[in-house]
Amino acid sequence: MNRIYPKFSKVSLLFILLIIQASFSAVPQTEKEALVDLFKHTNGDQWSVSWDLEAPVASWEGVTLNNGHVVGINLFNNNLSGLLPKSLGALTHLE
Repeated sequence: MNRIYPKFSKVSLLFILLIIQASFSAVPQTEKEALVDLFKHTNGDQWSVSWDLEAPVASWEGVTLNNGHVVGINLFNNNLSGLLPKSLGALTHLE
């Protein structure tokens, strides 16, 4: 017996899955702002591997996320220059 499900249910399921995925990959705004400050204060445009600030934080090279929080930053040998911003203190989940 073949059941034919309405098309809207597949579209609805896809939409729900996209929302769930987006909510898990997003970080709090204060954490994103701290990372952007780091980028700006350390000459991010000149890094060996730069970040696309318009892209999701999860795609930024050297940033590790867990449960929607920044838990690690590894920018070793990435040509950073400048002073670390005070806003890094907002990254309270660093391990």
